[in-house]
Amino acid sequence: ACKLLLRSGKLDMDAHRGFPTPWAAITHFSKLNKLFPESATLNQYFLAGRDMNSPHEIDLCISHFMLIKNEVFAKVGLWDETYFVYGEDVDFCYRVKQAGFKIMYLPQFSAVHYKGATVGIRKETSDIQNAATQSVETRKRMKLETTRAMKLFYEKHYSKKYPLIVRQFVYTGISFLESLRNLS
Repeated sequence: ACKLLLRSGKLDMDAHRGFPTPWAAITHFSKLNKLFPESATLNQYFLAGRDMNSPHEIDLCISHFMLIKNEVFAKVGLWDETYFVYGEDVDFCYRVKQAGFKIMYLPQFSAVHYKGATVGIRKETSDIQNAATQSVETRKRMKLETTRAMKLFYEKHYSKKYPLIVRQFVYTGISFLESLRNLS
């Protein structure tokens, strides 16, 4: 993964992430990580405390800019088509790491991410024609696909890894987030 920049020049931290474990998700979605942005314990979602100007290993990056060797696809397979949009990159990176490969963040390379331009759900790209002309129904569906992807990932990779009480808490959190996104 390269250093992914937003149009503003700010880093897009979605290209520098940890896996969405229950703890990482709780601290991220509760905004607890914002109170202590340099804490590695409270900001596992975006892997805080790493030197963003030096290459290092990460858990996952978004699919907007990935360079992948053919041998990785040969060993772990292709994208899981169960995901419509969102989450397929998280799933793929999880399988890559489970297969013993490393995922590297390489800040000497950079790309600009027009975040939300394709699906029309971000204010920062509402000036782009495709994003601005997406129907209300499309924007709503895209918001809901984010939580659908979360459910798919947790079911596929974590349903047997965590006890029932933790899974119930996670699914309740995802449902709550889905309700919030339904309102907007």
